Amino acid sequence: TEWVYDQKFTATDAEDGDWFGRYLVFNDNKLYISATMDNENGYNAGAVYVYSTNGTEWIQEQKLMP
Repeated sequence: TEWVYDQKFTATDAEDGDWFGRYLVFNDNKLYISATMDNENGYNAGAVYVYSTNGTEWIQEQKLMP
């Protein structure tokens, strides 16, 4: 099996220190990527970015926050 670089995942509002990508979960054709130190909803409250695929690329759908 050969691995091929296909797409770089980034968050629309990622900042240094958010730890974007520390945890990944793939379920039901959705990809969930954590940003465990995201501060938008409180100091290091964290967030999860939800991506779906259109068949050729992954697109950020939403950002989940506590």
